[in-house]
Amino acid sequence: MLNPHLRQAVASAAGITHAAELHLVQVSSSGATGAVILHAWLAGERNPRVVVKTPRDSRLHHTLRTEWDAVRALRDDPTLARLIPAALATFRLDGAEYFVYEGARGRTMYSRYRNRILWSRAGMLERFATQALDALLCIHTTSSRAVAAPEVAADLQRDLAWLERTLHDLPRAVSGTARAMADRLARSHDCLPLGRVHGDFSPYNLVTENMGRHARVALIDWEHSELERPQHLDVFRFIGACALMGLRGGSRLSAFAHMPTRDARLTGRLLRPWLEQMGGAAAPAWLEPTMLEALWWHYWVHAARREQERRATPADSAGATYLPALTRLAVQTPTDWQCQSGGAYAT
Repeated sequence: MLNPHLRQAVASAAGITHAAELHLVQVSSSGATGAVILHAWLAGERNPRVVVKTPRDSRLHHTLRTEWDAVRALRDDPTLARLIPAALATFRLDGAEYFVYEGARGRTMYSRYRNRILWSRAGMLERFATQALDALLCIHTTSSRAVAAPEVAADLQRDLAWLERTLHDLPRAVSGTARAMADRLARSHDCLPLGRVHGDFSPYNLVTENMGRHARVALIDWEHSELERPQHLDVFRFIGACALMGLRGGSRLSAFAHMPTRDARLTGRLLRPWLEQMGGAAAPAWLEPTMLEALWWHYWVHAARREQERRATPADSAGATYLPALTRLAVQTPTDWQCQSGGAYAT
């Protein structure tokens, strides 16, 4: 793939005269529907000068075009521009479309977690949550309005209806529990913010220069951005990804069961202050165990739909992450999960 024509095209997009001086590293998103990504820089540079994306599967190029359009539009807002690497250029080569972005300074949170030495898991994830809060508020407050709980419940029901239409083997227990949670949300008298969401707000897509509380943060991968969705979905995406990060087997299953607990560290570090600053007086009501569980189910159903939409065959649930977990959540108690996993879970 890294042929001379591609190297020259990337060099031109990066503003480099001599293509031979350009260092290129190829990485890829996981899964068949991801992107092939090139990082390009010159000797002595600590961060990529440009990041180039092209679809792994040409049939699914629309996700990268969606990201390109979103980034160009969002960077017109000066508040958001400081978070988002600029969209620089596009080009076609050998039948493939390439999208070139400004490189972000630093490393993703996931990279920092994977290579940690002195930080504990709990301490590192709590610091990530602190760093993520300002970025979340920046994204959400630029386009947000308070909506009544029934509108949030309807959003859950739409995602569930999509799963039911697409997956003929969706367990009845999942449908029944999700509907019960939607009814629980609809009965609330409190509001939640609705507006712009990143759509994949996770440690894999937040780039930081260091671990400082006020470190510069950049946010990448905007292909799932939407203008009108319940904004707590971004918060739960981050907390859920942190809770699962680095876990395998029974520990991963136990993590799912414990995510809704009110005293989870990341709930206190991120969800509580986010609710207080976005929703004000309604924050305590949404942190009550029954409502917190309903909000988690909203996120899980949404995440299950998004996971299936990314597949070349959406009706194929083999190897899915969220659907097996949702099935267990619907039919077992947290105590059952803890016994099966040996109680191994810690955020």
